[in-house]
Amino acid sequence: MEKNGKALILFALSIIFFSLNFTPNLTGNITGSLNNFHVFTILGFVFLAGSFVLFLSKRVLDAIVIPTGGGDWDYDEKMYFEDKKRAETAVQNKGKLGKEKYFVISGDIGKSKNEIKEGRSRSIYSFLRRHKINPSQMIIEGKSHDTLENVLYTLKKLKERKKKEGAERTWEIAFVSYPGHLERIEDFEKEAIKKGIIGKKDFRFHKIKTKETPEEREYEGNILRRIRHQGKLLTMGKYKSKK
Repeated sequence: MEKNGKALILFALSIIFFSLNFTPNLTGNITGSLNNFHVFTILGFVFLAGSFVLFLSKRVLDAIVIPTGGGDWDYDEKMYFEDKKRAETAVQNKGKLGKEKYFVISGDIGKSKNEIKEGRSRSIYSFLRRHKINPSQMIIEGKSHDTLENVLYTLKKLKERKKKEGAERTWEIAFVSYPGHLERIEDFEKEAIKKGIIGKKDFRFHKIKTKETPEEREYEGNILRRIRHQGKLLTMGKYKSKK
């Protein structure tokens, strides 16, 4: 459960316990008084304090990662539906990014001028620029062709950026996609840590979910795709070298 959800539950519990300790008196008008120091009062303050702690401890992200997707072509936005949905969701969550932190666009940019100009990474870049995101806040990963490479090459790029900035603390990064895709991304992240591709304290991972379509749900349930996913987990190695 997300932190905001837990905080709201604690806040609701505090209201409930305060209400249990509130005695109404009908004297023409409805009035009430809080009983003397009571166990419900204590519990109410405990849950209220807990909700404030969770709200105030909300983590600031160092990077929001947008992997390129697919779907139908959106003629108005000049980009694929899934790319637009992820880019749109990323922009809606830009308030979670720390000052001068990054949007990472993850996907192959192509080799020829036409591939670069008309490619998915370029369309996401253009979408972010139209929504007032500065180029200095964008990192183009540019090599990956599938989800495994989205994860490995993005983490490599961010490790390089961390080293350049001299940052030693754990970076908070979030991938944007639909729930089923995020589960696969999480599998690759955990396996990368398990196999020593990244350190356990290099990154802390978060999810920013888009709405899952029936087509995406069907794709995630495909048995052959599941087998391929397990195969990639078993054979995952270090970052592949690409010129």
